Amino acid sequence: MSDVSSSGDGGREVDLPVGIGRHTSTLLVGDAYDRTVRDVCNSLLNLEDDRPVRVVPVTFHHSSAEVVERWRAVNGPLPEEMVVIVVSESQTWSSGRDGSLHDNVDVGYASPTDITGLGINIQRALTQDRTRTVVCFDDLTNLLMYVDDQIVFRFIRALGGNILAADGTIHYHLDPSAHDRQVRNTFRTAVDAVVEIDDDGEVKLLER
Repeated sequence: MSDVSSSGDGGREVDLPVGIGRHTSTLLVGDAYDRTVRDVCNSLLNLEDDRPVRVVPVTFHHSSAEVVERWRAVNGPLPEEMVVIVVSESQTWSSGRDGSLHDNVDVGYASPTDITGLGINIQRALTQDRTRTVVCFDDLTNLLMYVDDQIVFRFIRALGGNILAADGTIHYHLDPSAHDRQVRNTFRTAVDAVVEIDDDGEVKLLER
């Protein structure tokens, strides 16, 4: 039953299932452009915690400036720390702090064909201090266009262990219309929980 409310995209209240966000790794199944999916994503990045937060958006579709602009539009002030990882074939900029964005925003770049390099970028963003790291991987579907399913599966499992060790969380976006049932079921087993939005817009949490 969905009986926890959280402020989603643009301040809209979203009914979330009890227990959402407590898992190390979550698969968020739905069209990334669907408003409810965006609301759930934003809620997963803004769960209440007494510790400072480092937000790590891993994006296949936006520049670092666009990510920061969207965060400000939806949430207002930036989190204590943000590391934006831009995944693109066409850009090979070096990682580092982009002073044009904000003093507490770092930017990393990775190629979708280099899953090892992508993992290293995410690993660098993890900490084992008091900061709580929350990661949003905005397009698992896109990564699967470049990398074999089983390699991606092992990547998710290994990354989940690293995030668990850092006491962080990660959620992955998967477009169900782009994959057959076998692929969808495979990646359900790679994470601790699955969040789905049904045809009526109700958010459902499936725990392993």
